[in-house]
Amino acid sequence: MSKSDNSLYVRSDSGSPIVIILYVDDVVIGGEHLVDINKVNSLLSNKFEMTDMKELHYFLGIKVIQTPTDIMISQRYYILNLLYKFRMTKCKYVATPLDRNLKLAADSGMKECELTQYRQLIGSLIYLMITRPDLSYSVVLLSEFMQNP
Repeated sequence: MSKSDNSLYVRSDSGSPIVIILYVDDVVIGGEHLVDINKVNSLLSNKFEMTDMKELHYFLGIKVIQTPTDIMISQRYYILNLLYKFRMTKCKYVATPLDRNLKLAADSGMKECELTQYRQLIGSLIYLMITRPDLSYSVVLLSEFMQNP
């Protein structure tokens, strides 16, 4: 088990490393050699009921694009769903999401339903930071305005 993440397992004792990512009932097995990956998959299949989906395409809403030399991840559909959910499909794109010199103040006049929606949006943006670290400053700053119930 990884010291930094309880859902990440790495075997590096012999040969090439094998990585297993486990989240509830989703498992991703990765490694340098297909033979090693298939061996681990076979061992796990003998102990647990599993369906081998072969090449990884989606994991926890993140699209995985694999080429012979690269692995890329995208949350494009997650972003589009957020825009629809929070009625922001007509918003304008900006290169810098938040001006660093902007001074914000808490508005105590928010209704409970607006506060709930704000919390949902911030939580969704925190998950989006997996593939969009450029949003970190803005999201962390805005999350400071989530009031306790």
